[in-house]
Amino acid sequence: MDLANLPGSSSQEIGSEVARSRVIGSEDIRVEDIEGKDTKQVKEAILSQSWVSKAHDNKILRKYEVEVSTKDGKNKVEIPDEVITDSTPLWDDFVVGKFLDISPHPAKVHVLLSKIWKYGEINSKVEVYVVNAATMRFRVSNPKAREKILNRGMWNVVGVPMVVTKWSPKTEEEKQEETEFPMWVHLKTVPLHMYSWKGLSFFTSTVGTPDRLHPETIACTNLEEAKIFVNVDVSKELPKEIEFTKDGKEFTIVYHYPWLTARCNLCDKWGHTDKVCRKNGKKEETK
Repeated sequence: MDLANLPGSSSQEIGSEVARSRVIGSEDIRVEDIEGKDTKQVKEAILSQSWVSKAHDNKILRKYEVEVSTKDGKNKVEIPDEVITDSTPLWDDFVVGKFLDISPHPAKVHVLLSKIWKYGEINSKVEVYVVNAATMRFRVSNPKAREKILNRGMWNVVGVPMVVTKWSPKTEEEKQEETEFPMWVHLKTVPLHMYSWKGLSFFTSTVGTPDRLHPETIACTNLEEAKIFVNVDVSKELPKEIEFTKDGKEFTIVYHYPWLTARCNLCDKWGHTDKVCRKNGKKEETK
């Protein structure tokens, strides 16, 4: 674009305006924010905006001007909105992994997950913290990788299945025993006329809450076996096959759980062994 040919403005005025917009635009400072201010005020505005831009990209500490007032003999401070708005807790990038058996050595887990949880992001890091014999907490710095990890739900780590969910400080405080585990459920001998969203939802509702279909199943590349991701209810025995009836006709659906581990002999529940069962701990206390 030829600046000299623009109507109503000289090339010198336009050039200075463009130069000014470049400086302002680089820091997202609006023209009205600096018009009528002296050089010192302009510098402070630019530096302030520069800090805001940097704060979004880096995790840093800063000095706040805090006004402390005294009322009824107590020191009080009103928290400004900027401290709360767009503020992310330090624990927000944590996920928790609950193994369905005694967890592998933390060093092995760290080496493996540092490789497979990168998702192509070179700077993505994974930190491992041991909670107990069957639980680990992971800090995943990359939000995209963290989202993919949570979407998958179930992972096989050094031969031991692990359920990954979002972590929060209340997660460890509650210490509730899991009754549902997300896992892939494979169905065989599904009637072709019921190889549908409704049909597969109905069949897997007998073992838990259906969540999504495998891409292979959606593409219908293997009509002999349907794969559905289900939040399986492990508080009860899971069937290997079920007979269904419609209009007097019977057919059998075969269920397969690739991620399912042994059933606990103490509490008669799926998802863990007697080595990590709570009843085992209570039994030791009784002795």
